Amino acid sequence: MQNKFWGVIRRLVVGLSILIAPVLSLLVTADHASAYVLLQDGCRTYEEQDTCLRKGSLSFIFIFNDIGFDESWFFKRLDKLWPADKKLPVVYLESHGGNSDAAFEVGRVLRKRQGIVATGNPFTGIDRFECDSACSLIAIGAVERHLKQVGLHSGHYTLNRCKKNEKAVALKPEDDQELSDYIDEMGVDPRIMKIMSDTPYDKMTDLFFEANEPADGQLISQLGFHMASTPEFPGDGFPKAAVHREKSFAQVLRYAAEMGNNEAVLGLADYYLCDGPKRTPDVKAAADALKIGQLRDFHEASFRLARMMEQGKLGRHRLKEAINLYRENAVFGDGQSGARLGWLLYKGRGVKQDKAKALYWFNQSAKNGGPEAYGALCKIHFVSKLVPHDDIETYKWCDLAIATLHGGKMKREAINYMHKLADRMSDADIDKANAKEEAYAGYNKNG
Repeated sequence: MQNKFWGVIRRLVVGLSILIAPVLSLLVTADHASAYVLLQDGCRTYEEQDTCLRKGSLSFIFIFNDIGFDESWFFKRLDKLWPADKKLPVVYLESHGGNSDAAFEVGRVLRKRQGIVATGNPFTGIDRFECDSACSLIAIGAVERHLKQVGLHSGHYTLNRCKKNEKAVALKPEDDQELSDYIDEMGVDPRIMKIMSDTPYDKMTDLFFEANEPADGQLISQLGFHMASTPEFPGDGFPKAAVHREKSFAQVLRYAAEMGNNEAVLGLADYYLCDGPKRTPDVKAAADALKIGQLRDFHEASFRLARMMEQGKLGRHRLKEAINLYRENAVFGDGQSGARLGWLLYKGRGVKQDKAKALYWFNQSAKNGGPEAYGALCKIHFVSKLVPHDDIETYKWCDLAIATLHGGKMKREAINYMHKLADRMSDADIDKANAKEEAYAGYNKNG
């Protein structure tokens, strides 16, 4: 009975997560995660990055725009793959800030790897003097800091992003404690925390380094954000931009997208689709952004473009184009495209109905980690005569669907089927189903 008891508890928790997820998401997605790591040509695709990281052959790392989880993901990967006997290249910063949790993670990797940071753009060779908010938290983690500007203020998060009732909310005292702990952990001047706490989130305390004045008399140097040149960072970095023109958010995103960052492609599309205060979605511009990714075989961009076509957002009579894009992506292993192709075949929408082919694509998609395919196979195995009746196989697909789908009708159906299955299955059969899940993306043995 013990397995079945914990299985029921797990399913209740999963079911409840559907109800509380929208509330939590206000916090987790509070800051728009659209910052980008830009690298030299030849180190931009996932496969190229992997090679460059393993060889330790990056000549620089450029953190551009708002800090987000693209950075934390990249730096965790760097920490895992970068040779232990090689120094990191200089990390250049040009950012207005972003997500503090991501900044903490990057800062900790920089400290572990004895990283060096400086303001400036290694592609243009110009320093636009931009390292604000969460960017300063990344800098704190480095052992050498050569910033010519730093902006400090208290944090905030955004409720209802890209909705008409979007609003900024100051962080709570417990969030300040996390920041204080990080500053203590990095062993930097405690006055940094004081300045941040005393500066409202909608204001900025800007500190600039003045080359013609003694360094030791300037606060930016006293706080450790601007250090003297060293053998690792000789000279004074890049020259200041002659004219400091502020770029629009769309210009920043497009620059990152065109410099090879695929996450920026998605960020640019999301920017154009945002329906926030004083904003009107521009579907055509979003589609044009996704085409940047499609042209370099970025499957997520192709999938989103196909989805817009399927939903009629780009005009009528484009379902055939969507199906072709899904098929192209699915052939190359894109799970979500395989699942959509499967559903269209299953329902006979835009294509001749063929449930056997649909089942094939659902299974292919499941092998590639497609949550929607898990949900489809859960439903097909529970209600359809297309496959032999097998509670163990059905439980496997339903459990995977619950674990990986973020919500919606398909997840609710999977939970309903799971309850019915658990009532009639033995503990031994549930154990067999759980064992079969291990081969699929989204499996979590700790439940």
